[in-house]
Order: sequence, then structure tokens, then C-alpha cells
Amino acid sequence: MSERAYFPSRSIAFPPDRPDFATLVVIFFLLAVGSLLVWIGKQAIQTRHYESKWEQSVDASVGSIEISASKEYGVDRFEGADAERVGIGIAALGSMLILWGVAGTCMDVHNLTLP
Repeated sequence: MSERAYFPSRSIAFPPDRPDFATLVVIFFLLAVGSLLVWIGKQAIQTRHYESKWEQSVDASVGSIEISASKEYGVDRFEGADAERVGIGIAALGSMLILWGVAGTCMDVHNLTLP
């Protein structure tokens, strides 16, 4: 049986020889942000200190009328073992993003596609 008779409405599409620009931007973004998060996590572990600034606001809007009820600002400070736990979590997130970037690079270099 010929392949054309078996797949009458499908044509086989091969991936391009070189990765497109958008793929390279996503891979670079994953590697850059992952590296930054690993560095931030490493700093939190080494110094045993981490601060996280936050802002909370309550807003409502109906049509063109906007109401801003309140804004609160704060800083969460982590010291000692708590800072190390936060640092490990941030570094693990960064490592995951780096792994995704490396996997994307390998897939582009070898022209692999997911099933």
C-alpha cells in the first residue's frame, strides 16, 4: 500500500532548518530569567536574609467611573532558616526555567518536534 493512499489528506511537514526568531527570544528569556532567579536564591541562602516588597490595592470600576478604595504597602522579611527556604525555592524555580531553556535549545539544534 502506498503512503499516499494511506494518508490521502495529510502531507508531511518538516521543521525548518533554522529556528525562527520568536523561538530564540523565548529560549533567551527562559535562560536569562532562570539565571537571575538562581542568583537571587543564592544570595538569599548566603546572606540568610531576604526581603519581599508587596503592594495591595482595592479598585473598582463601572464604565468610566473608577473608585480606588485603599492601598497598602509592606515588606516581608525573612531571616535565618526561613530565608534559606525562600532562597532554595527561588533557586529551584530558576533551575526549572533554565532546564526548559536548555531543552528548547536542544530541540531547535536537532530539529526535534513534540508528538
